[in-house]
Amino acid sequence: MKTAKKEFKEMISKSMASMGFDDLSSKILGILYSSTEKLTLNEITKETGYSFSAISAIMKNLVNMRMVESSKKGGSKRLYFTAKRDMMKLVLDRIKMRNEVFITPILKEVPGIIERCKKSKEKDAKEMLGILGPYHAQIIALDKIMKELVKITNKVEKEMKNGK
Repeated sequence: MKTAKKEFKEMISKSMASMGFDDLSSKILGILYSSTEKLTLNEITKETGYSFSAISAIMKNLVNMRMVESSKKGGSKRLYFTAKRDMMKLVLDRIKMRNEVFITPILKEVPGIIERCKKSKEKDAKEMLGILGPYHAQIIALDKIMKELVKITNKVEKEMKNGK
């Protein structure tokens, strides 16, 4: 019979893999989410069986993605890692990051490209308008969806804090 910790670790690992994380990142996130303690690179290396350098590289990436936090304990040079467990905040951060990196720049640039195509005498300008128009409409729709997701997530988070 599996322990609850092992079952939870495997569930998190599978969930992360289904979201596009590679096997090692998924495995590390499963380990960190199921641990009540902050873990060192050495501890994670032992548990995964991967090299220290591979774990170190993945941990840098997970910290940069804001999935994991690193800290030092009282004067020690060792880094300790823990998963960010506030799922509501993680979801909001992901939505906001996608908006900042993907949607917002496109919303700023595509209208200018459309206008240049309208004024252009190049033979493919009309074809490009046929592509850009629907693309721009889809990005506008995605932006609305993302903003609604933020509103809904904030509302649910407040309800959870108020015990509803």
